[in-house]
Amino acid sequence: MSAQPPTDTTTEPWTSKGSTPPDPTESSASSLDGGAATPERPKRRWGPILGGAAGAIVAAVVVAVVTRPGSSSMPSVDRWTAFSDPDGRFTVSMPKQPERTTQQESAAGLTLDIIVFTAAYSDSAVVVGYSDYPDDLELGTPEQVLDGATQGAAEATEGTVISSMAVTVAGRPAMNADIQSERGRALSTFVLDGRRLYVLTTAGRESRNDIQSHLSDSFTLTGG
Repeated sequence: MSAQPPTDTTTEPWTSKGSTPPDPTESSASSLDGGAATPERPKRRWGPILGGAAGAIVAAVVVAVVTRPGSSSMPSVDRWTAFSDPDGRFTVSMPKQPERTTQQESAAGLTLDIIVFTAAYSDSAVVVGYSDYPDDLELGTPEQVLDGATQGAAEATEGTVISSMAVTVAGRPAMNADIQSERGRALSTFVLDGRRLYVLTTAGRESRNDIQSHLSDSFTLTGG
């Protein structure tokens, strides 16, 4: 089941029922001498929607991984080791060398590239994923983007947000969320770094606050 984007209560009046949004490739601006209008491409305002879509994508990956048989149980966090992003953007502690996968998802007429690093076991999984927003997308506030990601993740898993809390991770605005569904439980931390949304998630049949806390506490941005 695909997730439905969360409602953006901050959208412009043209998004009300029965109205037609303007063509983002057109502009009503005209020259001072009365000549032809100068075309401009205004930034599109779908930040909260795409935040929800990105959260839903990663949550769906987590659910798929948890249902995949693993070879062993996840080791205790004192046996985890540091993992460095191949592009040099972040480091994080992981229980083993993760598997990297890439997928694409379309939302609001745009295509998002989703990069996911997964460490899966028989009883649980750890995922670190991210998506970059295009430059012509005007993001909402950090709170809107993070809330959209949380709600989108819940809808993707047909689950319920048990709790959520605004926090700061690696010096960036973030949100912790506890999502329960029939297929398991996911603890997620959504981190907004400029135009990139990171998702740090642990998932399994039981909630593991110790694992999620270690995952998010170990996350560090390293530039790139």
